[in-house]
Amino acid sequence: MNINLNLLKYFYVVASYNSYTEAANRLNISQPSLSYSIKTLENQLNIKLFCKKNNKIALTGDGTLLFEKVEQIMNIVDSIDNIDNKEEITYNITFGLRSLYAIKIFPKIANKIVDEYPNIKIDFVVGTTTELEKMLINNQVDIVIDEREYNNCYSKVLGEYQSYLITTNRVLEKINENNNMLSSVIKKGIYLVERNLNSESIIKNNSKLKFKLVQSTPMLIEKIKNDDVIGVGHELVIQDELKKGDIVTINSFINIPKSKLYIQCQNTSFNKKVKEIIDFYSVN
Repeated sequence: MNINLNLLKYFYVVASYNSYTEAANRLNISQPSLSYSIKTLENQLNIKLFCKKNNKIALTGDGTLLFEKVEQIMNIVDSIDNIDNKEEITYNITFGLRSLYAIKIFPKIANKIVDEYPNIKIDFVVGTTTELEKMLINNQVDIVIDEREYNNCYSKVLGEYQSYLITTNRVLEKINENNNMLSSVIKKGIYLVERNLNSESIIKNNSKLKFKLVQSTPMLIEKIKNDDVIGVGHELVIQDELKKGDIVTINSFINIPKSKLYIQCQNTSFNKKVKEIIDFYSVN
């Protein structure tokens, strides 16, 4: 998955106006083209962003959560574009990230860059681990932030994150009332997000348990809410759901390792600022 910044911009404008027509006029593109772009973004994220309400469009729950994060990103992009024209832009740096980190942590990273390096213009692309590694090798991105530490790269640990066992309040109450309920729920399988390094580690470290994989975090949350099951959620992902009270954490009975997050570039990178930024983030 490779999400273009323009797709997020289009989504942001449509959500701001609650109208495809007004958004298309604002963006100076055709309405069919805009609708296709939003549909592309929904397919890439595997979530529905808008619904019809009283003959108008409105954000879904997932759309609202995405809007809050994209708004931060758009504010950062605007702040970068509005740097004093007298300030010469001497470096252009493109980040590659997984969608989770683009939404959850990139706004903070970009803010620091704007403050610390006013002469750097930044951009970012979103993709899977495989896509990001290829882009780094092919010099399509300068810096990658990912859970996997790539071979032959200059890398530093950006942070460590924990995942938790999660379920609904309804299931937790049943487990507290009846100890046998936990065994019954476990037999249904513990749900994980596929193509996730932490999921691979959890399955390997708990080989006697039954695990089931879903394609995305929104699908994981939906499965837990609707089917009375247990899953494992990354702390960055479940923050909003926990605040809303839709899901709760439960005491872990499995080995869930922390996942490290690496910031990295090619060892052969000729852009001196790239390694300087990596060193800066590894100690801040």
